[in-house]
Amino acid sequence: MATSVSDDDYMSDVFVSTTESVKPGLLWGSKVREARSSKQRQDANIMNRKRKVNQKHLEQSTRNSGLNTRIGESNIGFKMLTKMGFTAGCGIGLRSKGISEPIDVNVKTNRGGVGLDSDRKRKLELVDELIKKRSLKQDEERVLFREKMSNLNSERLDWKDFNLSQMSCYQLDVGVGKTESVVPWHWPDEQQEEEDECELSVQDKLLQLTDYLRDEYFYCHWCGVTYNGGRDLGVNCPGSSRRDHEGDDGE
Repeated sequence: MATSVSDDDYMSDVFVSTTESVKPGLLWGSKVREARSSKQRQDANIMNRKRKVNQKHLEQSTRNSGLNTRIGESNIGFKMLTKMGFTAGCGIGLRSKGISEPIDVNVKTNRGGVGLDSDRKRKLELVDELIKKRSLKQDEERVLFREKMSNLNSERLDWKDFNLSQMSCYQLDVGVGKTESVVPWHWPDEQQEEEDECELSVQDKLLQLTDYLRDEYFYCHWCGVTYNGGRDLGVNCPGSSRRDHEGDDGE
């Protein structure tokens, strides 16, 4: 005698296989409809944005095509202008000195006020001007800084050359039997009894001391050589300053 499913034991495999599986964590009922509706709204928004972008590009390309195309001779407006004496390519007006091309069309594509674009343009111009001024000021400050550092470096070199020239002057003067310097600051650590009203700069002192050594002993501090007379000094010495000796192998 055949038995039906309803007569089987509820713990049997037949009963379990005919029961619909409900997995935990799945959305049912109102949550499923809400998720489906949200997905549809997102898809619709994406499609609308794409449609607006495509429409905008289409309008722009159509507008540019129309503005770049000259009015044909079959156009009613062109025929009216021709009857009033207009010639293609010439200016309008009684003496043909007016404009020869149509006025440019500035299409407004946003929802801002009429003067908003000009106000933004003015603000951008002010910002650009401020940026240029700031850039020029920074460039000037860089140039002044380089000049200052160059002057400091030059002054350090002058002090170095002056101190070495003092040592050379002392040795040469003592070597010929002199017991004191011609000028108090020609020798190192020489105390000047009377201060000058206008103190000389280190550049002026170095220049005077260099001339003294060259005229008195035919000696060049940068060459480190005592030459055999003024002719030998003038021919073989590059000059009387550090700059003259910068290309020399000895410095």
